[in-house]
Amino acid sequence: MSSILKVDQIQLSNGNTPTAGDLGLNDTDTVIGFSKNVTSTGYGGSSGTEAYTGLSATYTPKASNSKILVTLTLSCGTTGNHGNYALKWKMRRGTTSGSTFLTQSRFGFYPGPGNSAHQELFGTIQMTVVDEPNTTSTVTYGLWIENVDGSPGWNINSNTGRTTWTFTEIAG
Repeated sequence: MSSILKVDQIQLSNGNTPTAGDLGLNDTDTVIGFSKNVTSTGYGGSSGTEAYTGLSATYTPKASNSKILVTLTLSCGTTGNHGNYALKWKMRRGTTSGSTFLTQSRFGFYPGPGNSAHQELFGTIQMTVVDEPNTTSTVTYGLWIENVDGSPGWNINSNTGRTTWTFTEIAG
């Protein structure tokens, strides 16, 4: 059985017609662009000071005053010898040293008693940020890695993993 709901008017409890703000929206917020980039290319290395991983994606804004909702769903892993180890995955606008930092996520392993000499941890993390690049030129977003504890190795998209960058452009 299916149902159909037809509404010709919505009113607030005070009898007024709701505005976009009443619904949690901004009257000027309009999606004007969208792009998705999926990759299964593998990347990996050993951690140390902050370094570019090689993973990036681009988006070309339609308006210079828009906001870009950038979402990265990252299939990643870390591996190391007995003990604690952790990494910071950092999203930056750019792939060169000094690129604009946007957000980060920490990922690691802290074993309890009876652990083995070698441990691996794989999973998926998500990072989301609203960026304001103030341009209509192509913008590159890159993923960086930095050691937090124990100098672990790192990998992206191992074991048939997939990583997705999603860009939603909102008019300013």
